[in-house]
Amino acid sequence: MKNIILSISSIGISVCCLCMVCVLLKQHVHSTELSTNVANALKNTVREEATNENGESREEFLAGFMERLAISLKADSKVEVSVWNARQDEGLLGIEVVETFRYPNGKEGKRKSSRFAILEKRDAKKENHTVKFYLDREDEKENDGCYKSYVVSEGEKISEPKAPQVDGKEFAGWVDANDYVADFSQMICEDIVYYGEWK
Repeated sequence: MKNIILSISSIGISVCCLCMVCVLLKQHVHSTELSTNVANALKNTVREEATNENGESREEFLAGFMERLAISLKADSKVEVSVWNARQDEGLLGIEVVETFRYPNGKEGKRKSSRFAILEKRDAKKENHTVKFYLDREDEKENDGCYKSYVVSEGEKISEPKAPQVDGKEFAGWVDANDYVADFSQMICEDIVYYGEWK
């Protein structure tokens, strides 16, 4: 009889331990699921923001995030989203999501997940500039007299083209319209025309 009572007690304790392990495992799975879903929703929202030509307001950004989060969460629990450290001018955004749910025994529980995002500022579309090289000022007057022509984005640099060869003349370098020597270490910020100088 003692053995039967001991066996029943052992089975009861084992069942209780198994239930506790299941509850703890379920809590861990739900917590991991929330954290993963928040991270994925934020990542996808930031990725879409980076490809959006018009740029979104803070409200539109948060609405997009909430939509993605709602789609990814399968639970019918209450979800609160708090925004902290939102500095749109610096491209910083912090989000905290709190999910309120009910345990099978009826008690209320909460899970939190916080994420921080850095929104890269898109540069305004850079303007293109033309840099032309003529062997001399007379060649500019002819439509096809250009030695080299480059189209570059604003802020880029170009390297000096290969020195031209002309019979009976020695190439001395490139100058601009004001006879200033070309400086190829400078960034291009306007259309430029250079002329060959000869000795």
